[in-house]
Amino acid sequence: MTMKNIIAILFVVSLILISCGGTPKEESEHDSVDSAEVYKKYDSLYWMGTYISIEDCNDCVRIEKRLTLNDDYSFELRVEYIGSDKPNIERYEGFFSLDRRTKAILLYQKDGEDLIKSIYYFKDNGLVSDEDNEIVYRKLFGNELTDENWYLQFISGKPVSGIRIQRLKSAFIKFNPDGMVSGQTRCNNFNGRFEVGEDGLVKISELIMTKMACPESELEKEYIDVLSQKFRYEIENDTLYFRDMDDENIAKFVK
Repeated sequence: MTMKNIIAILFVVSLILISCGGTPKEESEHDSVDSAEVYKKYDSLYWMGTYISIEDCNDCVRIEKRLTLNDDYSFELRVEYIGSDKPNIERYEGFFSLDRRTKAILLYQKDGEDLIKSIYYFKDNGLVSDEDNEIVYRKLFGNELTDENWYLQFISGKPVSGIRIQRLKSAFIKFNPDGMVSGQTRCNNFNGRFEVGEDGLVKISELIMTKMACPESELEKEYIDVLSQKFRYEIENDTLYFRDMDDENIAKFVK
């Protein structure tokens, strides 16, 4: 190869490097690590789930917004005006896309034939509005928790039968993205509300239950006692665990 050809090749390579933004080695190394982490989170649906935002309100106690990002890239926004005398729940829906490069989520809300676009950026374990950094959505839980019947297998280390005989039912619990919880013991149905605090603790409140006589009353009492205390949840291989403050398993459920 002649010196003239070598110089020509070097000149072409330098043009390619310049067109890519200068010396790309450090940028490409940084991007490869960052992209790998971002792709890992997106591919595992890390950001799918339900988020909550609490905002001030002039005519009510507070505004509570729940944003649910579904696995099919649709979203639901539930806005509740707590303490308002007027009809206090609004619901919106649409679809969204994820921008891996900027770590942003683009919401497209349906408004008749039009679409209203909003941009939020991923930050820590939540979302921050592109228009107002004061509007922060904190992630409550992932979609793997909600809209499933979780059947009770163990309570306080003791197995629970799933056989339905006479009036005995299969004990289960179901968490909904809107913050409602429902289910049944072996004999009675129950419902209430639940919330996940910033410390990751689940609290079930406003629990209401039917009052039919139950031949497994001891089991029923233990089940309700577990639901009446704060706990953490963990999901492994389609199995839901409730753990107490000492990180001990107090209940086990399966789908």
